[in-house]
Amino acid sequence: MSGGKMSGRQKMINMMYLVLIALLALNVSKEILRAFFLMEVSFESSKRNLDEKNNAIMKTFESNMKDQAAKTQKWYDKAKIVRGYSKEFCDYINITRAKLEELNGGDHARKELEQGQAKGTLTELTAPDQMEKHANYFVNEGHGKEVQAKVNETRAKFITLLHTDPDIQKLPEFKNKWAEYEKATQLRAEDEHGQEGGKHSWISMTLEHSPLAGVMTMLDKLQTDCKNLESDVLNVLLSQINAQDFKFDALVAKVIPTKGTMVTVGDQYEAEILLSAYNSKENHKMSVNGATIEVKDGIGIYKQTSSEGLKKFKGEISVLQPDGSQKPYPFEMEYMGFRSSAIIAAEKMNVLYIGLDNPLKISVPGFPPENVIPSVTAGCHLSGTKGSYIATIDPSLLPPGTKTVTISASVKTDKGTKMMGGVLFRVKNVPKPLAQFGTITTAMAKAVQVANTGLIVCGLGPEFAFEGLNYIITKYSLVYSPKKGDAKFFTGITGNQVRSDIKAVLGGARKGDLISIFGLEAQGPAKVGIVKGLPSIVLAVE
Repeated sequence: MSGGKMSGRQKMINMMYLVLIALLALNVSKEILRAFFLMEVSFESSKRNLDEKNNAIMKTFESNMKDQAAKTQKWYDKAKIVRGYSKEFCDYINITRAKLEELNGGDHARKELEQGQAKGTLTELTAPDQMEKHANYFVNEGHGKEVQAKVNETRAKFITLLHTDPDIQKLPEFKNKWAEYEKATQLRAEDEHGQEGGKHSWISMTLEHSPLAGVMTMLDKLQTDCKNLESDVLNVLLSQINAQDFKFDALVAKVIPTKGTMVTVGDQYEAEILLSAYNSKENHKMSVNGATIEVKDGIGIYKQTSSEGLKKFKGEISVLQPDGSQKPYPFEMEYMGFRSSAIIAAEKMNVLYIGLDNPLKISVPGFPPENVIPSVTAGCHLSGTKGSYIATIDPSLLPPGTKTVTISASVKTDKGTKMMGGVLFRVKNVPKPLAQFGTITTAMAKAVQVANTGLIVCGLGPEFAFEGLNYIITKYSLVYSPKKGDAKFFTGITGNQVRSDIKAVLGGARKGDLISIFGLEAQGPAKVGIVKGLPSIVLAVE
């Protein structure tokens, strides 16, 4: 294109060629411009949905103001400030959008509405590929810097409102979540570092070198990002209303005697009966008579070798407050140590299970274990000695319709054998175990969890009183139903392994796919045998 002597005409032709190449480089296909418009429509829909969501959160605030205004007022006031930040930013972007439409034809910047179309419905731009006017507006007139500053200032306002509140800052979950969220939020307009070490201007990349359709779509996206951040901050503020309240996950009925557990004949027994709530996942520090006691699943366990007479003890529970401080809750209690009363107690519970060895402790206070003679009703068998026994149930020996057995205790005395009493036990079958796919305990599972699972396990779970009862899956069938495509069936599989051919299929699991495992059978303890008809497993890939 250069070199040697050229005529003026040839130079003009060459110049026109260069201009044509530049124009071709700037040309944007209609498909891309149409895609920009569809994205703009999508962002408009997202903004409406976010507005509905944020309005619902504010209605929740207003409802809480009626019921618990003292706890809500501070967070409600902050929520209104957050709404103001969002409105101010979105109004600013709307003004900018209107200015761009004005630069490109005012009322005629978008296509005429079709007959019957609702007023205000978004339509395509008449000149979506226009490049010069908005570039001049943002770069030469300096409005691009205003937009960039407005984006970053708005994000900083949201985050600062949270980071400067002492009640929010002292909550560990806030620091763990929001310190990283501030970096991850999409509401930002920052220059990027290039591979050569220089910076790529956000204004240049986003506003200057994009067609008008792209710029309009980007402005819509900024509004959507703002409303998303608004929603996240509003949810944090809403959660603070009850953040200082104690969290409980378990309820238990309690009977607290007011005059001890021993009552003389003719006197009244008096007790306080209440429903107690506690947190089974929080092991508070507990002490009795100055000594720390064991705490398991939120419940303190106090053990003391007793002697005869009235025994009193006191202690305290040190509870961690939501603000990080410890508050002591003192208590007092008493009990009576006594003799000559038969005590028969199931070591696990007042139920004897068919097919299991049910351990029992049988004793009579004041008598050595070798002088205690246990006895049982039909269908029950006892083995053991010196206070420790194993009770087994033979259902074939139980009288028809019998659902209970009685275990009694007598003692040898100088005057012969004396009956000391008995206890009624319910007879039940062992519950059917529950199967699960590897370590997955919920109905939703990640694709990577599904792909990496190699066993189907089975058991009675931690809620069952007996420990160490082993069940092994012996048979199952599996159906893999992908969201798209045909289902794959694997039936009559023996053992508890996930076969290699099944793993190969599950390795391709995607979100929305379903996995059903049915026809489960398991081998239980020897006297229980094979258990059929186990509940099916249904998993959805998320």
